[in-house]
Amino acid sequence: MNRYKPTFSIHEIGKMKFYGGSVFGFVLSLVLFCSFVMLFKSQFIYAGIIDGNWNRYLNFELNHYSLYLFSLASSSLGFCITTQFWLNHNPKYLDRKKAESRSSNTQIILIYFISLMMIYRYASSLISFDLWEHEKYLYNEYTLVAYLLPTFIFLYNWNMISTVYQSLKAQLLSIPIWLGVSYLISLTYYLI
Repeated sequence: MNRYKPTFSIHEIGKMKFYGGSVFGFVLSLVLFCSFVMLFKSQFIYAGIIDGNWNRYLNFELNHYSLYLFSLASSSLGFCITTQFWLNHNPKYLDRKKAESRSSNTQIILIYFISLMMIYRYASSLISFDLWEHEKYLYNEYTLVAYLLPTFIFLYNWNMISTVYQSLKAQLLSIPIWLGVSYLISLTYYLI
């Protein structure tokens, strides 16, 4: 059975949906990145209250490994919202396409909230570790494996897009854009 899927394009999605979803996803990525950084700063404040050592908070700085990991996670989660905008069903779709679009939207929201819950749970459990050592622990124990969660989220969103559209070219083009945007988001740490 040869199923026809439209090609992923700005015209097919709609200019307003495409650009609005992209901008909203980028802004959400910045907000999530700032919230991840503030969450870790609050853990250092809590550790300073417990230990009575405020130098920890005053000397707080994340290394590049953690910053890029947080920015990849936040841009992947922002891409979930962008994908939500893009996959909202179009009135011209057949009923089957509407059902596929709704199913994809539901799965993307599920992945978004489970991933967000995992990241916040990891950050809230850091207080039981020595907070100065968490970056070394994260890097030594997980090295590149920690990047699998953001990569999975990003590729899963493209998998959901490909259930509705033919999107291989757009997916291959979006990977360097995703990595570049994540790097730019990680540079905003120095502005916070």
